[in-house]
Amino acid sequence: VVNCAALAADRVEVELFGCEPGWMAPDQPRVIGALERADGGTLLLDEIADMPLETQGKVLRALQERSFTRPGGNNRREVDVRVIATTNRNLQNEMSAGRFREDLYYRINVVPIELPPLAEHRTDIPDMARHFMLAAAASSGLAARAIADDAMAVLQTAEWPGDVRQL
Repeated sequence: VVNCAALAADRVEVELFGCEPGWMAPDQPRVIGALERADGGTLLLDEIADMPLETQGKVLRALQERSFTRPGGNNRREVDVRVIATTNRNLQNEMSAGRFREDLYYRINVVPIELPPLAEHRTDIPDMARHFMLAAAASSGLAARAIADDAMAVLQTAEWPGDVRQL
Protein backbone atom coordinates (compact mmCIF):
# COMPACT_ATOMS: atom_id res chain seq x y z
CA VAL A 1 0.00 0.00 0.00
CA VAL A 2 1.26 3.45 -0.91
CA ASN A 3 -0.70 6.34 0.55
CA CYS A 4 -0.06 9.03 -2.05
CA ALA A 5 -1.75 11.70 0.10
CA ALA A 6 0.49 11.12 3.10
CA LEU A 7 3.80 11.43 1.26
CA ALA A 8 5.61 14.60 0.26
CA ALA A 9 5.88 15.00 -3.51
CA ASP A 10 9.60 14.16 -3.51
CA ARG A 11 9.00 10.96 -1.47
CA VAL A 12 6.29 9.40 -3.65
CA GLU A 13 8.75 8.43 -6.38
CA VAL A 14 11.20 6.83 -3.94
CA GLU A 15 8.37 4.97 -2.21
CA LEU A 16 7.13 3.61 -5.55
CA PHE A 17 10.37 2.95 -7.44
CA GLY A 18 12.98 2.85 -4.69
CA CYS A 19 16.46 4.23 -5.41
CA GLU A 20 20.06 3.15 -5.71
CA PRO A 21 22.66 3.70 -2.96
CA GLY A 22 23.74 7.30 -2.56
CA TRP A 23 20.99 8.74 -4.74
CA MET A 24 19.38 10.84 -1.99
CA ALA A 25 22.40 11.19 0.31
CA PRO A 26 25.99 9.86 0.28
CA ASP A 27 25.38 7.30 3.05
CA GLN A 28 21.88 6.29 1.92
CA PRO A 29 21.47 2.55 1.16
CA ARG A 30 19.55 0.99 -1.73
CA VAL A 31 15.78 1.31 -1.31
CA ILE A 32 13.46 -1.29 -2.84
CA GLY A 33 10.24 0.46 -3.89
CA ALA A 34 6.66 -0.67 -3.54
CA LEU A 35 6.38 -1.65 -7.22
CA GLU A 36 9.24 -4.09 -6.85
CA ARG A 37 8.06 -5.38 -3.48
CA ALA A 38 4.61 -6.03 -4.98
CA ASP A 39 6.03 -8.00 -7.93
CA GLY A 40 3.72 -10.97 -8.56
CA GLY A 41 1.01 -9.43 -6.38
CA THR A 42 -1.09 -6.35 -5.87
CA LEU A 43 -0.15 -2.72 -5.20
CA LEU A 44 -2.76 -0.37 -3.73
CA LEU A 45 -2.23 3.28 -4.66
CA ASP A 46 -4.40 5.03 -2.09
CA GLU A 47 -5.52 8.55 -3.01
CA ILE A 48 -3.86 8.41 -6.44
CA ALA A 49 -5.25 11.85 -7.31
CA ASP A 50 -2.74 13.33 -4.83
CA MET A 51 0.21 11.93 -6.79
CA PRO A 52 2.30 14.62 -8.53
CA LEU A 53 1.82 14.86 -12.32
CA GLU A 54 5.46 14.02 -13.01
CA THR A 55 5.20 10.84 -10.94
CA GLN A 56 1.90 9.97 -12.65
CA GLY A 57 3.78 9.86 -15.96
CA LYS A 58 6.43 7.56 -14.53
CA VAL A 59 3.80 5.25 -13.05
CA LEU A 60 2.00 5.13 -16.40
CA ARG A 61 5.23 4.21 -18.17
CA ALA A 62 6.01 1.50 -15.59
CA LEU A 63 2.53 0.01 -15.98
CA GLN A 64 2.68 0.05 -19.77
CA GLU A 65 6.20 -1.37 -20.03
CA ARG A 66 5.94 -3.57 -16.94
CA SER A 67 9.37 -2.35 -15.96
CA PHE A 68 11.15 0.68 -14.53
CA THR A 69 14.58 1.93 -13.55
CA ARG A 70 15.26 2.88 -9.95
CA PRO A 71 16.31 6.53 -9.53
CA GLY A 72 20.08 6.67 -9.55
CA GLY A 73 20.35 3.37 -11.43
CA ASN A 74 20.67 2.06 -14.97
CA ASN A 75 19.18 -1.44 -14.79
CA ARG A 76 15.57 -2.09 -15.78
CA ARG A 77 13.49 -3.92 -13.19
CA GLU A 78 10.76 -6.16 -14.63
CA VAL A 79 7.55 -6.27 -12.57
CA ASP A 80 4.23 -8.05 -12.83
CA VAL A 81 1.91 -6.03 -10.61
CA ARG A 82 -1.84 -5.69 -10.34
CA VAL A 83 -2.67 -2.10 -9.37
CA ILE A 84 -5.70 -0.98 -7.42
CA ALA A 85 -6.10 2.78 -7.21
CA THR A 86 -8.41 4.67 -4.87
CA THR A 87 -9.46 8.28 -4.68
CA ASN A 88 -12.17 10.34 -3.09
CA ARG A 89 -11.98 12.87 -5.91
CA ASN A 90 -13.78 12.98 -9.24
CA LEU A 91 -10.98 12.09 -11.67
CA GLN A 92 -12.93 13.53 -14.62
CA ASN A 93 -12.84 16.92 -12.88
CA GLU A 94 -9.17 16.45 -11.96
CA MET A 95 -8.31 15.72 -15.62
CA SER A 96 -10.26 18.77 -16.80
CA ALA A 97 -8.34 20.90 -14.30
CA GLY A 98 -5.01 19.46 -15.52
CA ARG A 99 -4.23 17.75 -12.21
CA PHE A 100 -4.55 14.15 -13.37
CA ARG A 101 -3.21 12.53 -16.52
CA GLU A 102 -5.91 11.28 -18.88
CA ASP A 103 -3.72 8.45 -20.18
CA LEU A 104 -3.10 7.18 -16.64
CA TYR A 105 -6.84 7.38 -15.96
CA TYR A 106 -7.59 5.08 -18.89
CA ARG A 107 -4.79 2.71 -17.83
CA ILE A 108 -6.11 2.29 -14.28
CA ASN A 109 -9.85 2.57 -14.97
CA VAL A 110 -10.16 -0.99 -16.28
CA VAL A 111 -12.61 -2.28 -13.65
CA PRO A 112 -14.07 0.76 -11.90
CA ILE A 113 -15.75 0.19 -8.56
CA GLU A 114 -17.83 3.10 -7.34
CA LEU A 115 -18.67 3.08 -3.65
CA PRO A 116 -21.68 5.18 -2.71
CA PRO A 117 -21.21 7.69 0.09
CA LEU A 118 -22.27 6.60 3.55
CA ALA A 119 -25.24 8.97 3.40
CA GLU A 120 -26.67 6.79 0.60
CA HIS A 121 -26.58 3.56 2.62
CA ARG A 122 -27.49 4.62 6.14
CA THR A 123 -28.90 1.17 6.95
CA ASP A 124 -25.31 -0.12 7.05
CA ILE A 125 -24.29 2.36 9.76
CA PRO A 126 -25.33 0.22 12.77
CA ASP A 127 -23.24 -2.75 11.59
CA MET A 128 -20.25 -0.55 10.77
CA ALA A 129 -20.49 1.37 14.06
CA ARG A 130 -20.61 -1.89 16.04
CA HIS A 131 -17.62 -3.22 14.08
CA PHE A 132 -15.55 -0.10 14.80
CA MET A 133 -16.58 -0.14 18.48
CA LEU A 134 -15.51 -3.80 18.82
CA ALA A 135 -12.21 -3.12 17.04
CA ALA A 136 -11.50 -0.11 19.26
CA ALA A 137 -12.28 -2.11 22.38
CA ALA A 138 -10.06 -4.99 21.27
CA SER A 139 -7.13 -2.74 20.41
CA SER A 140 -7.35 -0.85 23.71
CA GLY A 141 -7.94 -3.92 25.86
CA LEU A 142 -11.26 -2.56 27.15
CA ALA A 143 -14.62 -4.27 27.29
CA ALA A 144 -16.86 -3.66 24.29
CA ARG A 145 -19.75 -1.29 24.95
CA ALA A 146 -23.15 -1.18 23.31
CA ILE A 147 -24.38 1.82 21.36
CA ALA A 148 -27.66 3.18 22.77
CA ASP A 149 -30.62 3.40 20.40
CA ASP A 150 -30.77 7.21 20.62
CA ALA A 151 -27.04 7.45 19.83
CA MET A 152 -27.49 5.10 16.87
CA ALA A 153 -30.34 7.30 15.60
CA VAL A 154 -28.00 10.29 15.68
CA LEU A 155 -25.34 8.32 13.79
CA GLN A 156 -27.86 7.30 11.13
CA THR A 157 -29.09 10.85 10.54
CA ALA A 158 -25.68 12.55 10.45
CA GLU A 159 -24.40 13.85 7.09
CA TRP A 160 -20.94 12.18 7.25
CA PRO A 161 -19.07 14.40 4.76
CA GLY A 162 -15.93 12.42 5.70
CA ASP A 163 -17.77 9.20 4.85
CA VAL A 164 -16.75 5.92 6.56
CA ARG A 165 -13.41 7.39 7.71
CA GLN A 166 -15.33 10.03 9.65
CA LEU A 167 -17.66 7.39 11.15
